[in-house]
Amino acid sequence: MAKKQVDNSSLQQLKLSLREKRADRFYIFHGEETFLLHYYLEQLKKLLVDPLTESFNYHKLTKENFDIRNFADAVESLP
Repeated sequence: MAKKQVDNSSLQQLKLSLREKRADRFYIFHGEETFLLHYYLEQLKKLLVDPLTESFNYHKLTKENFDIRNFADAVESLP
């Protein structure tokens, strides 16, 4: 019987986490595949953010609105 190879790539780990409906503590998304970036960000958002409290619990920081004060305010907010 052939031994099954395990793929330890980050994308495979993310797919497994989403399939098992669990999320790790920290993710950094980067790359040229914008469709995949947006798709997996949306999947994580669906898993982690309740639509009823999204306006309070979800903070999207971009290069236009990012500064250390905005980041600290978002991280220190109580859920």
